[in-house]
Amino acid sequence: MAQEQLVSDLEKALLERAEKLAEEYHDRAQRARQHILEDAHERLHIREQNEVLAAERLFRRQIQASELRLKSKLDKLRWQLIQSVVHELPTLPAMESEAKAGRPQ
Repeated sequence: MAQEQLVSDLEKALLERAEKLAEEYHDRAQRARQHILEDAHERLHIREQNEVLAAERLFRRQIQASELRLKSKLDKLRWQLIQSVVHELPTLPAMESEAKAGRPQ
């Protein structure tokens, strides 16, 4: 009987140890799972930030391109204005003399 009790005690101790090990492995797995989820969340957050930054850079480039087109158009209009003034300069003295002739003194 003592031997049966000893075997029973050993079985009980082995089962308790097995349950304790299973619980430890389960806890480790839960911590690993949580760590993996946190890492994935952090990577997703970083990816989202990079996408936002890329979108902002693209938007700024588009704005700069629009500003350059507007500046180019303004430069062309200024040049046309200068050309029209230069074109009209030879007729300016004739216009002044006509104006003086038509003015009462």
